Amino acid sequence: MQQKIISAPTPFYPSSDGKPMAETDWHRKLLMAKALVTLERLQTEKDDAIK
Repeated sequence: MQQKIISAPTPFYPSSDGKPMAETDWHRKLLMAKALVTLERLQTEKDDAIK
C-alpha cells in the first residue's frame, strides 16, 4: 500500500503589521547597518569554511 505524501501548508508572512520598523530614521538606519554587518560577517565565515 502506498502512502500519500501531504505537503505542509505554506506559512503566511505579513508584509506589514502597520507599525513603523523603528521610532526614528536614525534608529532605522542603525538597525539596517547592524543587519548588514551581521550578514557580511556570516558570508565571510561561510567563505572561510569553504576554503
